Amino acid sequence: MISFVTGTTPEAIAFVKDNLKRIGTLESISHERNRREMYYKTIFHGTEREMAIFGGLTSGYAGSGPDGLFGLLLELGVPEEIALKEVYGEVEEEYSFEIEL
Repeated sequence: MISFVTGTTPEAIAFVKDNLKRIGTLESISHERNRREMYYKTIFHGTEREMAIFGGLTSGYAGSGPDGLFGLLLELGVPEEIALKEVYGEVEEEYSFEIEL
């Protein structure tokens, strides 16, 4: 597994874009967040390996917060209605989703 821990959304997005080819064909994306504990994890599941991003992509205090994950999902080919629902549709303290591509 390729992993990256970051405090900023732009760093996380750059890391994903720079390393996406290393995981093979992207098959799915899973995401977990716990706002109470300030825990955020996004995993990109590929045919060759996985890439995990801890923090950064949706943390409200780091960079562009959820907007960063939303924009990245759109760039990766996730339909806008699915990206909107998954990133902005839930306001629970603990939340997770998985998107199959």
